Amino acid sequence: YPALNPRNSARAFSLEIKQATARARAGGGRVVAFGLGNLPEAIAFYSDGLYTLETSSAAEVAAHLSNGPERYAIVDAARLGELPDDLRHRIVEVRSADLNRRRVVLVTAR
Repeated sequence: YPALNPRNSARAFSLEIKQATARARAGGGRVVAFGLGNLPEAIAFYSDGLYTLETSSAAEVAAHLSNGPERYAIVDAARLGELPDDLRHRIVEVRSADLNRRRVVLVTAR
């Protein structure tokens, strides 16, 4: 039960995401969520309102990350392989956490 086990809770990771993406979001940028199940709801709750743009399309994630500087996506690390090769070589992992039996990463592209 995550509430009783802080290691499994999304609270700390949500606050890290909120801090890491603050400048981009202040400028109108969105954070895309890919392959996370119900984790975006927990992120919104624990971050006090960081609402992600959820997608099930690797192409949408690729377009978002390739559309300028300071673009962020939260991704199930196991699904990073679905992104185009040229983008995967430019991805920078900003933060990561083990949540809901999966490794979740906040990424941007350089």
